[in-house]
Amino acid sequence: MKTLLIGLCLLFTLSTAIAEHTPKIIRWCSSDFPPYFIKQGELQGQGINDKVIKYLQAKLPQYQHKLFKANPARVMLDMSKGKQVVCSALFKTPERQEMLQFSQSPLFLVHPNHLVILKKDRQMFMPFLDTNGVVDLQKLHSSELLLGAGAKRAYTGAIDTFISDYRKKGTVKITRGSNVYGNLLKILKRNRINFTFGYPIETTYVAQQEGIGDIFDVIPVKGMAPSYAVYMSAPKTEWGKTVLADIENVYHSMQSINELSRFYEAWLSDEMKHRYRQQVQLEFEKQF
Repeated sequence: MKTLLIGLCLLFTLSTAIAEHTPKIIRWCSSDFPPYFIKQGELQGQGINDKVIKYLQAKLPQYQHKLFKANPARVMLDMSKGKQVVCSALFKTPERQEMLQFSQSPLFLVHPNHLVILKKDRQMFMPFLDTNGVVDLQKLHSSELLLGAGAKRAYTGAIDTFISDYRKKGTVKITRGSNVYGNLLKILKRNRINFTFGYPIETTYVAQQEGIGDIFDVIPVKGMAPSYAVYMSAPKTEWGKTVLADIENVYHSMQSINELSRFYEAWLSDEMKHRYRQQVQLEFEKQF
């Protein structure tokens, strides 16, 4: 009996020692989704989330850090199964909250889809803008201007409703293929369409990659929120709860939020940067 007790004590001591020396690991999810994650070309590793992850990793020296590349569906599946991975900059939705847990504080804000036109055509769209420079889709619907849209792209909210109704007029050019948004910007440049919809940072990135130049104007859409918050997410486990708390602890300050927001605003025009910074201050100043 005495020998058994000694053996159990030794086993417990050994297990404790191993646990203490086992490195704590965070596997960070990434995907090929520019300009959030950029996996190739001159800007490889310089995407928004690429920089966010590096920023957070540098402030968490108690962990070993590994990147886990997968498409969004795989990431969701792994986290829903309790695998020890985390995802940065994810929208918090009721459906996702059933499977995942999220940080209490957002990481940063992102813009919704905007109306995208040629700068030289802005005067043409003035009748459809309100006094704040926001496009009223109901007014735009009365026009005969040609819209370009992606075949299977979800623009969300008021924009999806507008496109569905506008198609009935026969004034929508639908684009398909692997580089849908790049092709839309190309035909917009050639005046084969008058407008499209897209994310401001996406417009900047694609225009740069396609060598199109700074010829586009992005205009907010009435009925869409000016910005949306994105959060850290992890599996609904004790491990996920602990890791999220540790991660959130290192960015829970206005200084850190401003630094994280800089990674996003780097892809915005000077005019949009000013507006974005105002939105960040309004959203986060009440938290700190």
